[in-house]
Amino acid sequence: MKDPDRELVLICQDPGSPRFEQAFSALYGKYKDKVFSTAFRITRNRDEASDVVQETFVTVLRKIRGFRFRSLFSSWLYRVAVNVSIDRRRRLREGPVALPQTGRKKEADDPDEVEFTAPGPGPAAVHDTREKERRIQEGIGSLSLKLRTVIVLRYVEGLSYQEIGVVLHCSTGTVKSRLNRAHRALLERLQGRRDDW
Repeated sequence: MKDPDRELVLICQDPGSPRFEQAFSALYGKYKDKVFSTAFRITRNRDEASDVVQETFVTVLRKIRGFRFRSLFSSWLYRVAVNVSIDRRRRLREGPVALPQTGRKKEADDPDEVEFTAPGPGPAAVHDTREKERRIQEGIGSLSLKLRTVIVLRYVEGLSYQEIGVVLHCSTGTVKSRLNRAHRALLERLQGRRDDW
């Protein structure tokens, strides 16, 4: 698969290029928010997440000349970001990581498509939904760092099994296994509360 960032990366691999600064700025602008999002969900600290962004791109700047396109640049970048985030998370030793209440925004395939929506839920239903989301987030936050990371990459960042494997340096089978373990662990944590739902 052709890497959509290939041209920018090739320019960045030559620090003497007159287009180096512009190319690196383009990569930074494209990925800084995604790196922050991943880092925040792992560290649960905005200041730390901001530091992770800076440290990630400094690392990329130092190592980009050695990048050989064996994976997508974005997968390599995520791997760096996840490693830096996990290191900082271990140092922080803070409480559980909360995931956002909503996933990624989906763009409509057809701008002319009309969607009909039912009236919104009432206050009681909204409260119940928020309470369920809070419990799920607490459950996810109680998972081990390894299982939490694979959940974040899959359901928050929307990466495929193959992309997660590249990021975490493991096989697709291992990714699926970790996700299954994460699902089972999460279900066990929530099992005792399901009667309230």
